[in-house]
Amino acid sequence: MTVQSSALPLESASRRLLGAHRFGLGLAACTAAVAVFVLVQLSAWPPHEDETLALFVGRKDLGGLLSTVLNQRGGAPLHFLLAWIVAHLGGGLTALRFVSALFALQKFAFVTVTLYAPAALTTIDCDVAPFDQLYE
Repeated sequence: MTVQSSALPLESASRRLLGAHRFGLGLAACTAAVAVFVLVQLSAWPPHEDETLALFVGRKDLGGLLSTVLNQRGGAPLHFLLAWIVAHLGGGLTALRFVSALFALQKFAFVTVTLYAPAALTTIDCDVAPFDQLYE
């Protein structure tokens, strides 16, 4: 006679769920630490030439900005467009750095999840097919 205990599947499920929560808490803690560092250093560094260029070009009208970026200067059009928005809302270097910091924090979290999520997702029995394709 075979007796199967129902505690084993529940125990392993709770263990897998705990592993997923640890991953999420770790990611949140690391992202918060990076956010604190970046926000503290936001105005501590001297202006970089790329930042000042983006702000100076961003002071033009939108047509002039796109003409400069696409025909003369080159560079990342989205960055110049964001600098244009910041400049026309009255922001300066610190505001542009804040916008850049928001994108950097999002990218930090995205890269972390992309690199480590397959292991975390398999511990909670999720379908990780989209992540598996990244590593083939």
